[in-house]
Amino acid sequence: MERLARLLKFGVTTVEVKSGYGLSYADEIKCLEVIAELNDEGPWELVPTFLGAHAIPPEFHDKRGEYVDLLIQRMLPEIAHRHLAEFCDVFCDEGAFTVKETAAIFTQAQKLGFRLKLHADELTALGGAELAARYGATSADHCYALRRRE
Repeated sequence: MERLARLLKFGVTTVEVKSGYGLSYADEIKCLEVIAELNDEGPWELVPTFLGAHAIPPEFHDKRGEYVDLLIQRMLPEIAHRHLAEFCDVFCDEGAFTVKETAAIFTQAQKLGFRLKLHADELTALGGAELAARYGATSADHCYALRRRE
């Protein structure tokens, strides 16, 4: 509330707010519920973005496919059903989600009505920016490691 009040003092009335730091079903839902509650509290418009694919949680280090399945089969449908997020964002980069995993998440997110965003190619040029373009993502952010492909 303090940060939102400060933003209002500077004339900011619309703010994107992302989940992505809980990395569990319960914590991601809780973050998005808090965003919804804050949105109801004031004169601002909060735009919720689900970023459950921000990192692979440590407990899924050796079974990353299970985490991707959790995102696709459980988290995204619940968030869509409850209208808790407008966007789905994925961190597609080395050490995060692969292009193939991101495409699977994007496919399900689009089917459920989410608009797409991507943290793309921040550390390594994996092709995330191209993937964002292919899926018609609203944005591809970071993109520090882009390189021209011949």
